[in-house]
Amino acid sequence: VQTCALPIYSYFKIIIVVAQSITYLVLHYLFAHQDINYGNDDLKHISYISGFLAIVFVFFFLHQNLNIVGAVDILNLQRKKKDYQRIAEHDFLTGFYTRAPMRQMLTSRLSMLKNEELKSICIILCDLDNFKNINDTLGHIFGDTILSRVAASLKSSFIKYGKLCRWGGEEFLIILENKNATDIKDIIESARLKVEKLNPEGIKVSVTFGALYLTKIEADFELEPAISIVDELMYYGKSQGKNRLVFKNYEYKK
Repeated sequence: VQTCALPIYSYFKIIIVVAQSITYLVLHYLFAHQDINYGNDDLKHISYISGFLAIVFVFFFLHQNLNIVGAVDILNLQRKKKDYQRIAEHDFLTGFYTRAPMRQMLTSRLSMLKNEELKSICIILCDLDNFKNINDTLGHIFGDTILSRVAASLKSSFIKYGKLCRWGGEEFLIILENKNATDIKDIIESARLKVEKLNPEGIKVSVTFGALYLTKIEADFELEPAISIVDELMYYGKSQGKNRLVFKNYEYKK
């Protein structure tokens, strides 16, 4: 059974309202029948009312301050919620998007391509070659170091042009938009060569890319078949010796 606790400032507001009521009753009891020995009756009433209004003003001021405290608490909660959301959407090791937000972005970009809001999309899968051997022989902590260094290299190559995601394990997915095929091939080749020259911790590393270039797609075209094609391209590159790019232009079916 869940219980809903009131925020602490709500308790303060309740206490203030009760205190205000009690103070008024006490003042009325103490002074309503007193014979005040200055001024006429009008002045007595004005004096009494002024004192009461002063008390009301003080309590109102406290109310406002507590409302401000409540607003600040709400803003802090919203800020924390955004922080938690960012943590959930980004991989802790690489800082790249995780799979769920990237899938949303991919679905959105495909919809934009169908509606001709984008000229082109390139979906790229990248896999760190022989990573299992690195983990098995040198340990997972060392493997994480290698992975983060490769990720930093990929980020420096692609961040100006698109979005990066840690798709899973040692796989990365990248989206590039509104670039022609020749430029995209050059960008990917440059990134591949940069990783090849990296040699993190004295270990020779390389990456294999599969890339699907789309300029026009059918109305019923979906994300999963596209990912499957890119995956096949990447693994074909691995079967051909790794450390290479396999690129394909998508053929629109009229």
